[in-house]
Amino acid sequence: MKRFTACILIFFMLLLGAPLTGCTGGTDESSGQSPTQETKYAPEDIFQESLHFYGEEGLPHTFQVFGVSFDTAAEQAEGKNIFTVSMTAPGDGFDAISYHADAAGLPEDVKKDRIDEYMAKGMCVLEGDAGQEILIRKTIPEDDRYQYVEGCLIEIKYYIDEENVAKYIKMAQDNYSSQAVAPLEEHLGKEPDWTRIGFFLNSHKNIASFYVAYPVDDVPSATEGITQNLEDFWYDAESGMLGFLYGILDIRLDLVENNNTIYVTQTMDTFDTPFSDYIAPENSLTQLGFGFDEDMSCGVYEVREPHYTSIAIHRPEWGDFPENWNIEYMDQINGVPFRVTYHAQENYYHFMVEEKAAYNYYLDSQSFTEEHPSYEVVEQAFNQAFGTQGDDFYEMPLLQFQQVVQEYFGLTVEELYQLPIR
Repeated sequence: MKRFTACILIFFMLLLGAPLTGCTGGTDESSGQSPTQETKYAPEDIFQESLHFYGEEGLPHTFQVFGVSFDTAAEQAEGKNIFTVSMTAPGDGFDAISYHADAAGLPEDVKKDRIDEYMAKGMCVLEGDAGQEILIRKTIPEDDRYQYVEGCLIEIKYYIDEENVAKYIKMAQDNYSSQAVAPLEEHLGKEPDWTRIGFFLNSHKNIASFYVAYPVDDVPSATEGITQNLEDFWYDAESGMLGFLYGILDIRLDLVENNNTIYVTQTMDTFDTPFSDYIAPENSLTQLGFGFDEDMSCGVYEVREPHYTSIAIHRPEWGDFPENWNIEYMDQINGVPFRVTYHAQENYYHFMVEEKAAYNYYLDSQSFTEEHPSYEVVEQAFNQAFGTQGDDFYEMPLLQFQQVVQEYFGLTVEELYQLPIR
């Protein structure tokens, strides 16, 4: 959340024509020079600046900035370049309104009127001396754009003049992947119109999204060419939207026939890389056929014939997960169900047959141990399943798992586990 507090600050600096430093690509922070044309802005660069506009203290620590959006004049009914910052503040509204009224340069009598209006109606609008509009209203639990607090939702709208809009356009250009749309260029036909851009950032939903407009001669013809050249995509003719994935980039096309425009929106949940620098991996779990749950914490690959087989993967950085394993492999051998799980933190495998016999293999010490319920039961159950004798069963479950992964994916288990989701 600190990054988003800084987000509001960098844009106020842009509004005031202040120098911008610290963006991806490296500038001399001590020099105070503006970034060069070679400097690229990653989404997180918005969050890294402090602002003299609010003084050395910055925003009150209880104010939580969660959203920033920008659209150029060509995309606005008002014909203005509009930048909006959204934040929450706890409390009854008195402190939030007072703070923003003072920051906007409003006199005491106006500030008092706006506080009275908020207390009576649950909302008020401040108009700052720099032309900004500040809408303050009560938060509601149903609004999923932010982490709910009992207090105020504050949305500040600024109008950016043409002298400063180039900085925003550069940010959109730095966060537009030409690699992602390379298969479409022939059918889009023209260069993107960089006077018609916008972006949206939300820290609560972990979304960074940038769009640009492509003017085309004929939208239906372009759409037909695009759909014929994409392999994996979705298309909703009724809404006029089409989408596909490029690695972790989510690409959406809005096909607007009435103004001969295709809007290309690129969205990612990673903030530390300029979209234009992102190259999709040659291989990923989704490309291999793994399906993921809604919160993207676990991916599963399933085979249903001649019997059910599955491989599931969870990595700790993907979020909370109710199980204690990182890889799970379920299969049958000679008609006997067995299960293999890998536990990354302790670096060991757990093998189980028919839920009645199990043991562990610790990779660091290369030791088989912890037979349950006893060595005799484990020996009999695993030898029966794998057709082995004596202690020959010990290595068989892992060898079987490694062989299946090689046959299915052409990878080792370690290589499979390290693959990105997309």
